Amino acid sequence: MRTPISWPSFYSGALGVSLCLAVGFSVSLQAQTPTLDALIAEAEANWPALSKSTALREAAVASQLEATRAYRPTVSVGGTYTLAAGGRTIALPLGDLLNPAYGALNQLTQTQNFPTLENQEEPLLPNNFYDARVRVVQPLIQPEIQLSRKLAAAGIAAQDASVEVVRTELRASVRTAYFQLASARAAVEIYEAAEALTDEAYRTTSSLVRNGAALPLARERVVAERAQVQANKAAAEATLDNAIAQLNYLLGRQFDEAVAEARAIDAQPLSITNPDSIDISARAELDQLAAAIEVAALQLELESKFRRPRLGLQLDAGSQDFDFGLQPYILAGLNLNVPLYDGGRHGARTQRLKAEQRAANAQLEEAQRGFGLQLEVARHQLRAARAQLAAYEPAVAAAQRAYEDADKLYRAGQTGYVELLDAQNQLTTTRLQEALARYTTSIRYVELLQAAGR
Repeated sequence: MRTPISWPSFYSGALGVSLCLAVGFSVSLQAQTPTLDALIAEAEANWPALSKSTALREAAVASQLEATRAYRPTVSVGGTYTLAAGGRTIALPLGDLLNPAYGALNQLTQTQNFPTLENQEEPLLPNNFYDARVRVVQPLIQPEIQLSRKLAAAGIAAQDASVEVVRTELRASVRTAYFQLASARAAVEIYEAAEALTDEAYRTTSSLVRNGAALPLARERVVAERAQVQANKAAAEATLDNAIAQLNYLLGRQFDEAVAEARAIDAQPLSITNPDSIDISARAELDQLAAAIEVAALQLELESKFRRPRLGLQLDAGSQDFDFGLQPYILAGLNLNVPLYDGGRHGARTQRLKAEQRAANAQLEEAQRGFGLQLEVARHQLRAARAQLAAYEPAVAAAQRAYEDADKLYRAGQTGYVELLDAQNQLTTTRLQEALARYTTSIRYVELLQAAGR
């Protein structure tokens, strides 16, 4: 819970009513502001990098579907039509071969039933010839097809991990921006409270000057202090506007969209579980690397089947003839391919794949060590942030009491404005440190969750 600002007892009734109205308006806005989970859901729906990773995952699923259907037959329709003139010919001496026999037969039969033939020359190039067919190709033995299914499944696993990596980073960015915005908002509120204190100090000092209990120099010092507080508040307002723009960027909104809603966000610190129980087993990057190792192993297995026979069936059904005649035919055949030698490329590929597999295993080990270190550093930073917060919480109460005591003494003329100003600055500084420590603790926990892949 956010520590409420304790207002000094000397505030006037009108100021108290104004503050009550402001608090009521703030509560009304907070009731309409989205929760952190809602902001994360909105960011996931609008983040382009997540959309890209999701689309690539869908592409991997389609690749797996393509691989599972690789054993299905393919059917195609094709044909050729040729026109030719000239070229080589083949001589057919039909007249020389048959005319003597035909002449003898005509003499024996006393008829002209057997004609005189001319020698022929047929062109080797077919002229006005077509061949139209339907072709069916069915793979029977193909080692690549079975392994392509496994490769596609590994590709889906890699894309699932990629999607989760982007989602984890986006969640961490939204959570961090959320608490940075809350920290900036708390700073603005603290400076607003400090400004109210300087306004009241100005009224008190003016009264003391009129009554001769204080020098005019004290009033001028209050004016200078108020100007400094206003400058600090302006800087805090700019920081808050930047934090709102950053959050809107992550949500896919316009940079200046829903500013009033964002300003009303009153972030509640995350509930911190036992940091020592968190490990890196959920890191999606490790799943990515594991998928890469599996892909390397499958590629090496595929290369080991280099000399396996490949067998396929092909069936053609169609028609071919000159001058668009109709001569149906069916042609079936088996295609067998057994690789024997490829000039040593198979051995080179095998060496390359083995080296890539060793590199992938080394990369996984390196990532595990690196993520472990990142988690340990985040755990230490969280412990330090929690210790700082625990130290600042009682300091705020002590600074508040010190300011109230200094104010009473100043009003009674028993101390100067320097002591009051010192107490006021100490109160403001302590409040800022406590607010920063409060939200820094949540940010450090976000970093721990990110290091754990959550």
